[in-house]
Amino acid sequence: MNLLDILDELRGEEDDDLVIQRNVFDDEKQDDDEAFNALNPVGIDITDHNAVFNALYQQVYNTPHAEICSLSCRRCCV
Repeated sequence: MNLLDILDELRGEEDDDLVIQRNVFDDEKQDDDEAFNALNPVGIDITDHNAVFNALYQQVYNTPHAEICSLSCRRCCV
């Protein structure tokens, strides 16, 4: 989506309403990043479907539900 690139271009604008919206976005993004990092301590790239699949697979590997979870994960990724 390149939203961050667009926001960088808008940082030079002096519109007060736009400045407020950028600041709110930055604050919310920082909160989201911190929450995501707390849930994703191994640093998985969520834009890489293989990395996501492998991380999920490793969590359920050798558990009673491994086959079922693996199939469900594959269906969701398609």
